[in-house]
Amino acid sequence: MSGPNIDFLMELWAFKAAKYEEDSPFKSHHDVYATIDAIQAGDVPWQCLTVSPHEDLPSDAPTWKQHEYQVWYRDPDAVIKNMLDCPDFDEQFDYAPYIQYDKTQQRRWTNFMSGNYAWWKSDAIHNEDNNSDGAMYCGIILGSDKTTVSVATVTPIGFLAIPKYGHYRRVIYDLAAFIADYPEQVMLAGIVQNWCAKCTALPEDLDNSPAECRTHEYTNVLVESLTSTQLWDQYGIDDDIMVRGFKLDCTSNFDCCA
Repeated sequence: MSGPNIDFLMELWAFKAAKYEEDSPFKSHHDVYATIDAIQAGDVPWQCLTVSPHEDLPSDAPTWKQHEYQVWYRDPDAVIKNMLDCPDFDEQFDYAPYIQYDKTQQRRWTNFMSGNYAWWKSDAIHNEDNNSDGAMYCGIILGSDKTTVSVATVTPIGFLAIPKYGHYRRVIYDLAAFIADYPEQVMLAGIVQNWCAKCTALPEDLDNSPAECRTHEYTNVLVESLTSTQLWDQYGIDDDIMVRGFKLDCTSNFDCCA
């Protein structure tokens, strides 16, 4: 229901309740939304931060750079905790990495835990900390799109874990994957439109031109050595993509980027 419709409903409610010297339960749709977001049981309240333009913007900066923007978000730790609290996922997911074969002994790739990443990450965690014995690994899978979200939209975190018999298993989780279409890959990888997000092959000859895989280290070397024009024309890197002072280079924060 839209905000104006909620306001109209509250007015009708208040008009009818006035006969009994009462009032509607909410003053407006803002009051309704605030009450919903304040509920702690089974949900996580929305929070808001404001992204402001840089103070040293040139006078001819694009209009969109001169505006303030509100970013609405939920606390990821609280979202994960709520998912851990939910018993509905019991026996509905894989508790450990596995390898599956068909009748011809060909490997089958199905769910997340059947992939190589889950094996590699579990091994890496154990090698770094032997105290992780007995812990369960769960990879967080994020996704995004550009559609308008509403106050009831659930934070898109595909992460499943479950308490056993009223007690938590030891769970280790990390950011395993980010699902994005090509325009979002362009932004996250900090590249130029039509270039490959995984390598530096020329966009007009992706199959045959010499190329290097895009990695955090390789990108850093290029950014420190070349001008913005050279980065753009020769390697498809847009070094002007910044958010609050940090580059949006997905290879900086993900073990693998695809």
